[in-house]
Amino acid sequence: MTVTLREAPRAAERTAREGQVNILLVDDRAENLLALEAILEPLGEHLVRAYSGDDALKCLLTDEFAVILLDVQMPGLNGFETAEMIKSRERTRFVPIIFLTAISKDEEYVFRGYSVGAVDYMSKPFQPDVLRSKVAVFVDLYRKQAQLKHQERLLRDAAVREVELEHRARLLAQEARTAEIVRTAMDAIIVLDAERRIRLFNAEAERMFGQPRGSAIGRLVVDLFPDGELDRALTMVENTPRANQAGNELHSLRGMRAIGERFPLEATVVLSRGRGRAQLSHHRARRDRTDRERGGASHAGGSRSRRTRPKLRALEKELHARREELERRINGRKPFLPSMNPNLRTPIRPFGVKTLFPKKF
Repeated sequence: MTVTLREAPRAAERTAREGQVNILLVDDRAENLLALEAILEPLGEHLVRAYSGDDALKCLLTDEFAVILLDVQMPGLNGFETAEMIKSRERTRFVPIIFLTAISKDEEYVFRGYSVGAVDYMSKPFQPDVLRSKVAVFVDLYRKQAQLKHQERLLRDAAVREVELEHRARLLAQEARTAEIVRTAMDAIIVLDAERRIRLFNAEAERMFGQPRGSAIGRLVVDLFPDGELDRALTMVENTPRANQAGNELHSLRGMRAIGERFPLEATVVLSRGRGRAQLSHHRARRDRTDRERGGASHAGGSRSRRTRPKLRALEKELHARREELERRINGRKPFLPSMNPNLRTPIRPFGVKTLFPKKF
């Protein structure tokens, strides 16, 4: 008897995979259980035996049942007490119970049976076709409920997938906008991963370092900053508490172009943390200091030219005065020219300031 009860849950699990539903038969007499099995066998469902109220409760702990056929008069826990315990459990509260009895036919027992949660109360002997039809109704209802649960689960999963797809679409759109902003930015922007490999290299970075994006992606950033200055800047930012990080702090670095030329630049380094691990991102090379220094030199030259203009004008006046004096002396010597060597007869050609200094001065 005990061995049968232990095997019943495993059998129920096996038949559930085959599309059958479980029907629990509870009676303390084996001949009554055999008769119930003969009546319900045409339904083609899996019938599980229980010889007492305790055995029935054990079966309900491991399996789900479409309906329970429960004898009223049993030793130990009787049918009413067993039904009360079944209805007191959240997992089995809504399992329909049909009471079967050959003795307790009074209205008092019938009322008590319905009061403890039974859906029907049948007295023995009963019509096999009537019992089979009632059980078939509950089996069909159980299948429809299982189908509704399955459809509800599918709808819930579909709603979750739709939300995930919308969220993913928004993220992709945001990433596309960010990539477009980065691509067209006036500053050189380099995005690094946790291993300090280049994951993004915008157009300005291509111009500054003189190499295409395809050759830069995946390389270690130390290839662009061989002096180790960027590594030190990244380490400093990593070791700085997030609340104390200054996103606009400039770091003076020296980069190396594809042709091997080294050049000075200034950069800001920002550290972002995502999904529980540190990720380096948005290394922004502000401006190639070489370009800025060249522009500064040009500006300094213009300033110097403005400062020397008064001196040049004074010098021009002095040269003009000397030219006039020289011309007067030459004119005073013209009477002596015929007696001079022919090579010296050509007077000295006067010269002006314009031959010495450009017109812009």
